[in-house]
Order: sequence, then C-alpha cells, then structure tokens
Amino acid sequence: MVFFLKKEYVLFTLLSLALLLLQTCNATHGAKSTVESESPETKVEKPESFRFRYQLEMPDQTFELPKSLIEISGLTLQSNKERLCAIQDENGLLFEINKLTGEVEEEIPFYKDGDYEGIECVKKTTYVVKSTGTIYELQESSADTLSVTKYKSFLNKENDVEGLCYDAKNNRLLLACKGKGKKNKKESGQAYDPFEKEIFAFDLKTKTVAVEPAFKISSKAIKAFLDKNPLTPKQQEKLRAYLLDPEETKLKLYTSAIAIHPSSGNLYLVASKGKIFMVLSPDGNILHLEKLNKEIHRQPEGLAIDDNGTIYIANEGKEGIGKIHLFKPSL
Repeated sequence: MVFFLKKEYVLFTLLSLALLLLQTCNATHGAKSTVESESPETKVEKPESFRFRYQLEMPDQTFELPKSLIEISGLTLQSNKERLCAIQDENGLLFEINKLTGEVEEEIPFYKDGDYEGIECVKKTTYVVKSTGTIYELQESSADTLSVTKYKSFLNKENDVEGLCYDAKNNRLLLACKGKGKKNKKESGQAYDPFEKEIFAFDLKTKTVAVEPAFKISSKAIKAFLDKNPLTPKQQEKLRAYLLDPEETKLKLYTSAIAIHPSSGNLYLVASKGKIFMVLSPDGNILHLEKLNKEIHRQPEGLAIDDNGTIYIANEGKEGIGKIHLFKPSL
C-alpha cells in the first residue's frame, strides 16, 4: 500500500513539472512573437523616448564642391538614394552628386535663372521651389530634356520660402517660410504673428497649397522647451539670447532647409541665419534644439537624410568653397 502511494506521488510530481515547463515555453514564445511583430521602420518616437544621436560639431566626412556650387541652396537625395541632387540660388541647373565622393557627375538645365531655394525628389519627379513660393515640377521628356510645370499659390516674396521636403505619409511637400507666414491681414483674413514661423503643405494630388499651415513654431513653444530640457549652460545662454531676446519684436527663426527622418518621421530643420538646428515630432512638438558652430556651418542652406540615418548639410561658400558635411548617427 505504501509502495503505490509513493508511485502515485512521483507520477503526480512529474506531471506537474511537465505542465509547468509547457506553460513557461508558451509564455516565452508569446513574448518573442510580440517583440518581433514591432516594426522599427514605422514606429514613431515619442518625445520622452527621443534621443538626438548626432554630433553636429564633428563631421564624419566633408566634400568640397566646385565653383558652380558656391551658392548651393538646396539638397536632397534621388528617389533611388544613389545620388544627391542639389540646386543653387542663381541658375536654373540641377546638380547630381556622387554621395560617396562629393563629385558632381551631371549638370542638367531645367529653367531660366532665378532665386531657387529648395529641391525634392518624389519617385521620378523632381520639385524645385523659388523664394516666392512658386513650385516647379520637373519630369523627363526625353533623354536630355526636362518638361516643366509651374504651380503658384498665395505664398509670395514676403514669405521667403526656403525649405522643401517630401512628406510621404501625407503625400505632400512641406514648404518652410524664412519670412512671414501669411500674406497680410487684408488678403488672408488673419493678422501675421511675428512670434510664429509657419510651414505650409503642397498637396501632390490637388497641386495646391493649403491656406492653414501644417506646422507652427512659436516663441512660446521654444521657451517651454528650453525651460524643460537640460541643455548645457552655454547652449541655453546662446539660444535664449538669440531666439528669446526680450528686446526683439519677432521670432528670429529663419529656416533655410528641412528634411524628414526616414525611420522616425521627425522633421529636421536648419536655419542659416542664427545657425539654429531643430527637430520636431510629426505632431509638431519640439524634440531637439541647438546652436550650430559657425566655424563648421558657415552658411547651412541644404539638408538631406539618407535611409541609414546619415545627415547631409550643405553650406554655401562663404570662404569661397561650398561644402557638404556628413554626420552619421551614433549607436
């Protein structure tokens, strides 16, 4: 009798252990499946988890550009990401640049001379924007010529459009104003706020610019960011003195180029005047803000971001040579 009780006890114990092991394996397998189902390429970073991973005072590589690009004013990547594309703000020329060497491999005329400030490639179409807000749609019509379609809107010279980038998620181009956000109260129905800068959207389906801005950047938002975020004392002092000077009657943020980070969807901005670099979340929250070193960033006018996260910043040739600096993200 005692023998059978011991045998049943041993059998019960073994069955219990087997059941426990099976439950543990299932739980582990389930947890693994959940992690693998997340897609880092499409996951949007939340402000509390954002970490700026670039040292903008230490270029990983620098390309010196030819004399024809001393006045470089816009930069982007081709849709296939194999080359950089650039424009300059005097001549209607497209420059195709080897992104590994910085060598200009092709120059393509697209229109007459003008103040061209931003460039973006969307599939097989290239868009160029003038400071007046006029958008030029360029498409290949033959082996060596481009067909050009112009789109005008309420934006004009006062708005001084300089930044242009492609927002794939919303099928639109973003246009950043260096100057005023709206025409004026009489024409737009709203008074221009000197303490705000605006970014407008050009719908690629309707080919129109929405009257209401896609993003607004205000002095109030910048102050709130600086109050909350522990920047170095030197950065705090420089940014507050320039952007939040109580004696000023306007926000001194003069965006010269914009780009969207391919992995996070965050909007990156650079301002040549004042040497400001800023990152916004897709819903417009400020995630990062810094004052650039003017010895490195003499006149930053172009900005592009590769699929691997490499940032390209193009500088006009204040010292006689245009340059493109490359910055790779840290781990």
